[in-house]
Amino acid sequence: MLASPPLRGGFRWGFFNMASQLSTDQNRRLKQLLQAHTKALRQAAATVETHYKGSFRKGGYADGNKWKKRHADNQDPGRATLVKSGDLRRSLKARVVGKRAIVLSSDVPYAQIHNEGGTIIQKPTFKQRMYFSELSDQFRKEGNNRLANKFAAMSRAKQLVINIDQRQFMPIEGQDQISKELETKIINVIKKNIDAVYAN
Repeated sequence: MLASPPLRGGFRWGFFNMASQLSTDQNRRLKQLLQAHTKALRQAAATVETHYKGSFRKGGYADGNKWKKRHADNQDPGRATLVKSGDLRRSLKARVVGKRAIVLSSDVPYAQIHNEGGTIIQKPTFKQRMYFSELSDQFRKEGNNRLANKFAAMSRAKQLVINIDQRQFMPIEGQDQISKELETKIINVIKKNIDAVYAN
């Protein structure tokens, strides 16, 4: 969870309760500041989303190291790591929660296992069996019997144990802190909106 610098306690309460004691110009300025805060949060959310989607362009965590390269196969040798349909990258969404917080999330089922790494144990699907069988045939034709036998066995396996390398593309809640780079971007967005109020 990423949060903008908090407003002073009771700021919104103060607006409604002190409005009658302020001049027309002061009330206008206060409303503008509240609107600027809301606008800044929306823009900051867009900044957060763009920042972490940059992980896929970088081929590594936006705030950290490069990813381990994928194991290329003959069907798709030039494809970038974690990029196939583009669904994972597009699934990253940053939204404003409440008045002070921005939450980044993904609704793709396999997002967490790629972001954090781990082991998947599953019964092979028909599509997976066909894929492994095709790979086995390809490697057999190339004379690589070791890989041909490996994928042939996988195509017949009753259970698959798949180790997924961690390729982090977004913060892990409770572990990661916002980077200085992103913090600066967010602060600049907030300052720009506040400065625009006083420039009028």
